[in-house]
Amino acid sequence: MRTIFLIFAAMILLAVPGSGQTGNKSITAYLGQAAPGTSPVKFAPGIVSLGNENEFGSVFSKDGKSFYYGVEVGRRAEIRFTQLVGGTWTKPVALISDDL
Repeated sequence: MRTIFLIFAAMILLAVPGSGQTGNKSITAYLGQAAPGTSPVKFAPGIVSLGNENEFGSVFSKDGKSFYYGVEVGRRAEIRFTQLVGGTWTKPVALISDDL
């Protein structure tokens, strides 16, 4: 049952339209990080990428003001969310959480 939940949650996460190709160059775009390139780099260290977690399946909303991503922390999987409010990204919160 949990596997079905995680697959369903991932499908919802991946179905959110992204805005990664809109050309938004502001300091708030990509949580203040460099735009994606061709080489892998840690994304938003200390905010999204934390040393004790495995992040996966991230997507920005079409307007670029919301960011959703999956996290595996030990034996727990979560979908987290942060949004741009008044020019500042909020602290990520778990929207969905379940034991693996």
